[in-house]
Amino acid sequence: LREIGLITALSRVAVPKLEECTAQQFRDAVHPLTIGCLWSDDVVVYLLERFRRIFITARPMHLMKAYEAAVVCRVQRPNAWRSLSREAKQFYVRLSQRHIPDLGRKPTPMHSDVSQHLADLGE
Repeated sequence: LREIGLITALSRVAVPKLEECTAQQFRDAVHPLTIGCLWSDDVVVYLLERFRRIFITARPMHLMKAYEAAVVCRVQRPNAWRSLSREAKQFYVRLSQRHIPDLGRKPTPMHSDVSQHLADLGE
């Protein structure tokens, strides 16, 4: 998604709506896909700065998404990364060095069934 008009229009209305969110609602707003494709640099900076302040309410899955979002910001949006405060940058650096527990995905019965059929075929 690189349509500048759509990104601008969404970003213009996003911050006031995000301001209304509680910390528990906001922690789901930080996602690497939206950081990379949907928001303008101003909204990206707002999201990453605010998450740093509400991270205490975040669960491991939210922390992992925030870390991934920071990596996407650093790689795809260097101007937004430079606009972050020193404290925010340090927060995400420390987050990258932290162990974030992840249960991972367990295979479903369908995965096991497909694996078994592939094994039967000799692949």
